[in-house]
Amino acid sequence: MNTTGPAWDEWKKALVTLPDSAFFALVRHYLGPIQTPFNKQILVGDLVDRLSSGESAANRRLLLTEADADVLAALLYLGPSAPEELAEFLGEPQTTLALRLVNLEERLWTFRRSDTGKVVYVASPLTNDETVNVRLAPGRFFSGFPHPVGDGPPLFNESLFLALYAALADSPLEKNQNGEWKKRPRRDFVDRFKDLPGGEDTLDFVFSAAEKLGLVVWENQHTRLVESYWEDLGTLTQDDRRALLACSFGPWKLGQLNAAAKGFWEFCSLAQPDTAYTWTVLRRLASRVPVWKSAHDRETLLKAWVRTGYLV
Repeated sequence: MNTTGPAWDEWKKALVTLPDSAFFALVRHYLGPIQTPFNKQILVGDLVDRLSSGESAANRRLLLTEADADVLAALLYLGPSAPEELAEFLGEPQTTLALRLVNLEERLWTFRRSDTGKVVYVASPLTNDETVNVRLAPGRFFSGFPHPVGDGPPLFNESLFLALYAALADSPLEKNQNGEWKKRPRRDFVDRFKDLPGGEDTLDFVFSAAEKLGLVVWENQHTRLVESYWEDLGTLTQDDRRALLACSFGPWKLGQLNAAAKGFWEFCSLAQPDTAYTWTVLRRLASRVPVWKSAHDRETLLKAWVRTGYLV
């Protein structure tokens, strides 16, 4: 194993600057009794030589569990990371991860450094072992398994929005001065969608999405269709319209929706059709869409897509 280069230099520096008790315990564990006088840099060089030997590397590989590999692969994929960032990415409790990080640091798979005022963990160059590196490829975080689900359309497709338009054009909804629904217009509205799965809750969900899109507004306790927005929606390509409608069920307001919608097809290219993913993997896939910046926003959108049939 080649033990030269910036990554090795950084790691050697981190070893030299360990507290004396930790440093000497580490050296004694791997090299045996320390002869005096000694030089820390020379001891680190001897330690690296021992750790990079074929026998030592083979033993490390045997003891590397899949849970260990998850943490190391995450560090290689994300770069130097704080424990809370790793916990979010891996979908693990921070308390569980903290124990694993301590163990990996003791086994010299990782080391710590201060980065812009916070402590981050870094994968040591021992992960450059070719055999280990195959196990640490980022593909382990984004894989699913075949699970055909057919080609049924999502529940909230264009037809449902058109039906909403027709219903509100015929009979606008009304509220009283206290913001409560007026019963008859509300009942007539709900009756037009009596076959909609999920009933009134589902109907209110799509109505809320239409409000976010600016398609419907309230004026003097009555709904009003904003014809210019409906016309703008109609001028979009089918793909752009589908992306915008899909993202309208997320947490974004009107001014943010166009930007959020740009991530829809990027996400679709990552999450392959007819493939089942765990919820943790779906979170990771969504985190790779740059315009979906907030973990809370991504979580809200994914849950909405399960509800609407974009995810099943």
